[in-house]
Amino acid sequence: MRSSAQAAPPEAVLVYDGECAFCRRCIAVMHRFVPHAPRAVPCQDAPLDALGLTRRECDEAVQWVRGTERRSGARAVAAVLRHGGGPWPVAGAVLDAPVVRSVAAAVYRRVARRRSCLVEPAGQPVER
Repeated sequence: MRSSAQAAPPEAVLVYDGECAFCRRCIAVMHRFVPHAPRAVPCQDAPLDALGLTRRECDEAVQWVRGTERRSGARAVAAVLRHGGGPWPVAGAVLDAPVVRSVAAAVYRRVARRRSCLVEPAGQPVER
């Protein structure tokens, strides 16, 4: 039995827009390639109050929560990578570095605004 000083850290949770095809595809990629990916929960099913999140925050960006620690958008992606195992912690540290962080945030916002255009609609054939 562990003492309270040796208790395991709280489980990380990634909250995303479950109605967004782009978000669902990104979650699938994360679970395929990141060995220690956090549990991912659609914001539509997540206990937002218990996680300290609002629906507006979740509509605007992906949210990473572990205990009292919270990250949003590109910083949430960096947190997933930093805790992901394998080679991913290095990528997460680079993404979260002060110089890169502002660029990553701008790219995240740009992609988030256009996410509905980035995945083909289900059942629609795509011309190649």
